[in-house]
Amino acid sequence: MNRTKYRLHLNSVLALCLVVCLFGIAGLFFDFYYDLNDDVLIKDIVSGAYSGSPDAHSIQMLYPVSFIISLLYTILPVMPWQGLFLCGCHGICFYLIAKRSLSFTGKTINKIFLLLSEGVLVIALFLWELVMVQYTVTSALLAACACFLVFTQKNDVNVAAIILVILTFNIRSEMLLLMSPFIALTGILKWSQEKTVFSLDNVKKYLGLIAAILLGMGLSLLIDFIAYSGTEWKTFRDFFDARTRVYDYTWYPPYEEAKEFYHEIGLTEVQVELIDNYNFGLDEAIDADALWCITEFAEKNSVRRPLTERLKEAIIDYKWRTFHEQDAPYNFIVLAAYAMVIGLAIVCKDKSAIWKLPFMWIFRTIPWMYVILAKRVPPRISHPLYYIELIILCAWMFSYSEKNKESEDRHGGLRSSFALCVALLFVCGIIQLPKVWQNLENEMFRRESVNAVMQKFDAYAKAHPDNYYYMDVYSTVDFSEKMFQNADNSHKNYDILGGWASGSPLQKQATVAFHEDMLSRAELLLLDNFYFVAEDGADTTFLEAFYRGQGMEISVSEKEQITAANKTLCIYKLDVVGNIIN
Repeated sequence: MNRTKYRLHLNSVLALCLVVCLFGIAGLFFDFYYDLNDDVLIKDIVSGAYSGSPDAHSIQMLYPVSFIISLLYTILPVMPWQGLFLCGCHGICFYLIAKRSLSFTGKTINKIFLLLSEGVLVIALFLWELVMVQYTVTSALLAACACFLVFTQKNDVNVAAIILVILTFNIRSEMLLLMSPFIALTGILKWSQEKTVFSLDNVKKYLGLIAAILLGMGLSLLIDFIAYSGTEWKTFRDFFDARTRVYDYTWYPPYEEAKEFYHEIGLTEVQVELIDNYNFGLDEAIDADALWCITEFAEKNSVRRPLTERLKEAIIDYKWRTFHEQDAPYNFIVLAAYAMVIGLAIVCKDKSAIWKLPFMWIFRTIPWMYVILAKRVPPRISHPLYYIELIILCAWMFSYSEKNKESEDRHGGLRSSFALCVALLFVCGIIQLPKVWQNLENEMFRRESVNAVMQKFDAYAKAHPDNYYYMDVYSTVDFSEKMFQNADNSHKNYDILGGWASGSPLQKQATVAFHEDMLSRAELLLLDNFYFVAEDGADTTFLEAFYRGQGMEISVSEKEQITAANKTLCIYKLDVVGNIIN
């Protein structure tokens, strides 16, 4: 075996060892969770736990990737395919980045130190998302990996990078759009490194890269459009978009402040309360038209400050996030990486850095200002923005190790400078490890406590397979689910009254096995084998008020209590006790 092949095999083996160690540490000391109930619902849909059979209409992910996962569940339903898919995406990213980075150093001892530094940095910055898996973050990591591969490629266009970007789009298209300034930046910076920037070969190469990505995205959208082209799915998607707009952007006015408006569009005080407590799935009259009307009203009547004022406030927030502890340690490590790139640029006498660094800062500002102005900067958004920026900066550092090979002295100085950068990142990771580890241990303890009552209820529901349970949304919002431990993909006989799958064809299909007639949820709840579940102390008077508006007097009687870890879920039976004659 020649030396080049030996190094390639060694790099592959070492990169694989890194991935095994990362997941080994995570699995040995912690449990893998779907981070949010959104992730759990996606898994339930593609596995068949939601509607009774695996379905590729996962609503959040595009149809092509959902189809592949649902097909795997159809072939072997006992496997936790969604969890394996998301964790597999993480592992592939770590492997590809590690393998590529190892190609920039020759000595085995240097490879091991580089790999150790990368592992420490991943654990320090990504350990939370490694075990609290969120499909939004997975999507962003794939985009970041693609940027690293493109920036550090030595010859032809990297096919893996194209596949990763298209996969990013399929998992969470909104996240790819948010990452797109960084992706565009990577292409520009890489293209600018070519000796003849506008040669025909380079134009073909980089425009071909863009074309391949756009083609893959377009084909994915076409397949998704066809899959959701049925009348029921079109109606649902309109409702889904309206619901998202109301809850995530415009919000809605309280009933007391907009009585006349709600009266005009035919919504009662009880229906507005259902929107407020997220149990809107109880009333099918709360449809897309009503929600779009609420959106228009909220936009017209909202007191919107002048754009200049909002921009000024956003810039202040942006500056604070960048240089203060609100997003620590992510922002500080990214700033340190900028300093390292500047240092390597000085050593390499790279004058192009004078325009590239400000250019990069402009491009990174675009997505940040967008999410800050929209006031939507949860960790699952802010952390990926730092991840992709840090990975691009690291790729930039690696690209410098290819510079100035004609000068042994200068190259030796560059190697020393690059080694110093790796050491500094290693130290940054080591400093953060104790805090990250403790925070995650605390979160594991919290989740075990919070999930205990839900796990007990799940066992109770399985013990009563002929019944179906509708759950109050706010009573279930904190629950999550482990990815691999006691994985069960059998049809769940419970659902929440609201949520983003409410009103979908799948939601209606979920209850067919418990009552063949396609009744509304309000009608189903009055049947003998349907129950309502809410946290002890939760308000249930909205049920009585709702049915009173339907011309019925009902009783809400508690039948069972399920208690675990100081939390209690109450199971209620709804019975009609009289009719109201107008």
